[in-house]
Amino acid sequence: MTARAATSSQRGAKRHDATELALRQAWERLRTGAPTHPNLVEGNGELSIAAVCLEAGCSRNALYDGHPQLLEEIRTAIERARRTAAQGTRNQRRSRIETEVAGCRDDRQRLISENAALLLRALTAEDALARLKRQAPRPFKMTDDIPEAS
Repeated sequence: MTARAATSSQRGAKRHDATELALRQAWERLRTGAPTHPNLVEGNGELSIAAVCLEAGCSRNALYDGHPQLLEEIRTAIERARRTAAQGTRNQRRSRIETEVAGCRDDRQRLISENAALLLRALTAEDALARLKRQAPRPFKMTDDIPEAS
């Protein structure tokens, strides 16, 4: 190997190491929620390979071709974060449904009590009506019995 080839190889290795360092630092900044790139500062904070490369200031091709281990680490972490977010969403939905079910049970118990009270009133009214029907009829006294009132 010539001296020129060795120098070129060393520069390539340095550039490769510098790119990997930049990608790792960018990945760490994005994971902690402190991006420095203007397009990512006010973004939604979603982790992605494109966001890591944008934050690092390099192309995605550099990550895909030159750093497969780092790429796999990022993919694994992104998948884990998405699974955790999906699990949180399911837990929130489950919690909301459980709250609604508890509310329905409370409403059901209140309606059962209300129906029992109405049934008791109806039975009491029927008993009172049956007692009135068993008694001898009483004639009503009309106050206007005089013919002039008609």
